[in-house]
Amino acid sequence: QRENVRQAFFNTYDKQTGLVTGDQFLEILDHARFSWPPGIARERVRELENVSDPENDSRGKGISYSQYLALASLTKHIPSYANILASAIQITGEDKISKEDFLSVAKTRAIPITPMECSMAFFFFDTKKDGYLDWEEFNSAIAVAEKFKKPRELSVLDKTTQPETDKHHGPTTPLQYMIEGITHFGLGAIAGGIGATAVYPIDLVKTRMQNQKTAKGSAERMYKHSIDCFVKTIKNEGFFGLYS
Repeated sequence: QRENVRQAFFNTYDKQTGLVTGDQFLEILDHARFSWPPGIARERVRELENVSDPENDSRGKGISYSQYLALASLTKHIPSYANILASAIQITGEDKISKEDFLSVAKTRAIPITPMECSMAFFFFDTKKDGYLDWEEFNSAIAVAEKFKKPRELSVLDKTTQPETDKHHGPTTPLQYMIEGITHFGLGAIAGGIGATAVYPIDLVKTRMQNQKTAKGSAERMYKHSIDCFVKTIKNEGFFGLYS
């Protein structure tokens, strides 16, 4: 998806400023089938053309490719925002946090959020426009996203005809986003462990086959083939010898 956006962007942008308009930006995202993050409306994305780039204040009106990268990163990290917000509120003792607090907690959590992504998050979620982010604003953004997330063609149908399962799709609160993030992390760790368990013996057999030497004056090798190496390793060193 990122490569499609990059190519479309550089085929469209203004050659003098390196920027695209809000409408052009939305068209590029639609063409690339961009996955819209919850809580972010299309009209709000169009307004990014009026927001100065933290890396280039004098660039003029428009949207840069670096802003797209920040938006894509925001989409990836948004499940972690609830966790960051909760931690920052607990650390500061306040009911709302600043951009500096947000970035500081993200850094301690090893979540690679850039200043541009942080500014963009506050641009979308700081509905009170006071330079701070609180639970009410974050919850409201997620609720609005859930309300308008269904495909446009479903809006003409009577709600009573829709299946019950369509009414609740995906996480809707910061706590659910945090639980979903932890679940994905745990499943990823389990998958990684299973993969390492399966691959390590294969790598060990390959290494021993490559490094085996013949006895002086003899053409016979220690292992005839990979299966022979596998069997002899278990016979001589036990099952855990495959992980030595």
